[in-house]
Amino acid sequence: MAREVIEYRRLLREAHPAYDDCPSPCWLRYDAGDTPSDLPDLCQECEVRIQFDYFQESFEQEMARRFGEEAPKWSFETLYADVNRIMNIDAGLRGEGYPQGCDVLLAACLNVVRREEYRPVRISRWEAEQRARNPRP
Repeated sequence: MAREVIEYRRLLREAHPAYDDCPSPCWLRYDAGDTPSDLPDLCQECEVRIQFDYFQESFEQEMARRFGEEAPKWSFETLYADVNRIMNIDAGLRGEGYPQGCDVLLAACLNVVRREEYRPVRISRWEAEQRARNPRP
């Protein structure tokens, strides 16, 4: 789930800044001539909605792949909230160390989040190494 959350957040960072406060106010409706208004949920055509649906679908596919029919009964919402909580703890720690009184489970979760956040850097470095080893003619 950490990988999916990190990827979702990356995609949101790349989206137009008008989407930062979705769904309130809805800038798609404002651009269409409506008065900006707070909505209870994201519009179906909203880029944030599309990314969120993709994120949720990726999570469900990964749970099915990893656990099959024996998938734990954790809900998407529960795990999403847990990963966000852990990411917030890690942000407070600036990605280093562990909070005072940290138990083994939280330490393991922080390690997973940190590893997943570092993954794009690791991939970029690996790709650069591969290009250096195998230059194009």
